[in-house]
Amino acid sequence: MRADDPQARAMASAYVDASATFIEHYISRTEPQRARELADYVVTTMQGLSASARAGLSRPRLASVARLAGEAFETFLNTRSTRAS
Repeated sequence: MRADDPQARAMASAYVDASATFIEHYISRTEPQRARELADYVVTTMQGLSASARAGLSRPRLASVARLAGEAFETFLNTRSTRAS
């Protein structure tokens, strides 16, 4: 996390860590073998959307990217991973 204020940075990091843990736990109910990988994808995508919003990407474009990411995630769920972590 980036922030000039160390306390704000620590708080933001704690929220990211907590949300990543929640997402991983949720995914693990149906995809226990791939929960970490899929949660990393979700968290990284959310961070990218957030950064793009801060950089000024329009709502319609952000929504389009989010839809594409959702479609990709659905594909990941319907495809067995053959990669090693």
